[in-house]
Amino acid sequence: FIFEEACRNEEQATKRVKFKDLAEEWFELVETTQEMKISTIQRYKTCSERTYKVFGNMYVDRITFRDVQMFILGLSHKGVNQRTGEGLSQKSQKHHLTFISDVMRYAIKCGIIKVNPCDNVSTVKTIKYVSQGISWFGDLGIDFDNFFMLIIKVEFIGASKHAFAVIFAQHFAFTNDKW
Repeated sequence: FIFEEACRNEEQATKRVKFKDLAEEWFELVETTQEMKISTIQRYKTCSERTYKVFGNMYVDRITFRDVQMFILGLSHKGVNQRTGEGLSQKSQKHHLTFISDVMRYAIKCGIIKVNPCDNVSTVKTIKYVSQGISWFGDLGIDFDNFFMLIIKVEFIGASKHAFAVIFAQHFAFTNDKW
């Protein structure tokens, strides 16, 4: 263990270490000590692929709060999520942030840095991905929000299914070109 030796030797602890090298050492440590669930380690390894592209060759002592904040903000931009074409969800952003933060906490234990640059980094709230199953509302020219407000109104007055159908037809038959 290269970095454990560095942690034992104060003189070597000040040696500059790249993020990817330290992260790989940290992965080996948490796998050996079984400090984390296997599923958590797998999630972090998935996060590491994207994280290494930005921080992999940076020296740990050179990574700043601003670097981490900009990386997390970048994860929320359109096109980052290859499946949806949107940005990553806030939960995924937090997974990436937690991975980086855990590696940085390890760097603190090793005496490489004194402060975790991930402290107080913010994530971006995102709109949840809506299933393709409801896209037919838009295809028909129906405003999704208005439709559900209509359902709530009908439910509130206690109307029957037949009354709902009549109200629905009246509301949408004359307000949309497609109906």
